[in-house]
Amino acid sequence: MLDDRLIRIACSPIGIDLVSLQKQIQDPQAAYARDYLKDKYTGMQILVSRDKFDHIRGLKPKMLAFERFLDDHPQWKDKVRVCI
Repeated sequence: MLDDRLIRIACSPIGIDLVSLQKQIQDPQAAYARDYLKDKYTGMQILVSRDKFDHIRGLKPKMLAFERFLDDHPQWKDKVRVCI
């Protein structure tokens, strides 16, 4: 229970095609994007999300969770960025 709401948590494991992932990581465009983000956000923590944009697991719940995180931990406000 959280306040007056019942919160349910579920574990939904997914499989990852490691061979495909390794090829994508070595792709020049991926390396460029990685280096760009490292340079742009030097000294910061980056939270990355990739998910479906549906009403249950999509963007809005993640952004609300991030907002709550920053409300609970204001010391992170200038140290973290979100990349979606």
